[in-house]
Amino acid sequence: MNKTMPSYWKTVFIILFVATSSFSFAAGSAPAQPAGQYLGAPVLLKAEVKTPARPKNAAPVPTGVWLIASSNTPWKCAPGTYSFEIPVPNQSNRTFTLFIPSKYSSSSVYPLVFFCHGGGGTGQNAMNHYGWQTVAEREGFIMVYPDGSTDGQSKRTWNAGHGCGYAWEKRIDDIGFLSFLIGAIKQMVKIDSSRIYCAGFSNGAMMTHYLGSMIPGILAAISTCAGSIGGQAIPQASYWSIPTPKCPLPVIDFHGKLDDEVSYFGGKHTNTIDPNRSDSNVNDAIAFWVKVNGCSHIPKCVVSGSSNIITDTYSNANDSAAVVLYTIENQAHAYPGSTLGAMGADSAATPTQEISAAELSWSFFKAHKKK
Repeated sequence: MNKTMPSYWKTVFIILFVATSSFSFAAGSAPAQPAGQYLGAPVLLKAEVKTPARPKNAAPVPTGVWLIASSNTPWKCAPGTYSFEIPVPNQSNRTFTLFIPSKYSSSSVYPLVFFCHGGGGTGQNAMNHYGWQTVAEREGFIMVYPDGSTDGQSKRTWNAGHGCGYAWEKRIDDIGFLSFLIGAIKQMVKIDSSRIYCAGFSNGAMMTHYLGSMIPGILAAISTCAGSIGGQAIPQASYWSIPTPKCPLPVIDFHGKLDDEVSYFGGKHTNTIDPNRSDSNVNDAIAFWVKVNGCSHIPKCVVSGSSNIITDTYSNANDSAAVVLYTIENQAHAYPGSTLGAMGADSAATPTQEISAAELSWSFFKAHKKK
């Protein structure tokens, strides 16, 4: 290897044996999705771990390791950032990035947070710009950044029921994919099963709403930004909405009032991957989760000193499943506190720096644990 390189890579090949099974989801009026395509044994995952530059006199590190993980033998992984590829029959392979904080130890269990990028983005882009890495390293939790699907020509998207793009058109089973990933990650690192969360932006927020409605017994809370719970993928389609979950799920939501891609007020909009799609509005999403969680319909409202941030908190009788909405008056389609800005792949809007969606979401997640 060239010694002048600022960093080095070591490649780890993992054969992960996962018991063959299938998922069955009540998708309501969602487009039909094939079940079980991500399940089987074995599944080959390739991980590339990028590590910081090492001193010249440092001990050598092995460049290749074979590890076998099963339900009885967790993978002994080290802190770092891992990129994986999962072969999928008759489709493009799926990818995700796993981040393990420096304080990780196999003697403890850790919270797990998934982040679903926006349509046209990637997990790597979200990892680099949305602020979750800083929080995860400081607080000591594990992050997973899955990638939406693509045929290599189309933008990466998620099938969130009423969009978006390639994933919706091909009826990609993203509920199955993300559910599979939760099980796979639990085989690879020590996870606190009572503290599994999902967050997302834009099309990724739609996916997070959908996932939360489908597996509320697994997730402890969700965080969404600039998404919707339903709508019409095309004008001739029937209105679709996420199904009512069987149990409450705490939700924190962020949305800019100037959003012209997934409008705060619902309906059609501009600059989207789905130019003919229409979305439900923010009030529909909040009312949906308030009803599911048995919260009061009258929120506690706090307005920031700048009057730019309005926080509405809906609580239930025992504060076990709150719904919180952050309305950003002067923000368009962006993730609060991110560094993405005008050059990012997910959005051309400038994010507010008055609040950090990552920081506020983690504070919310910490307050909610599955019982």
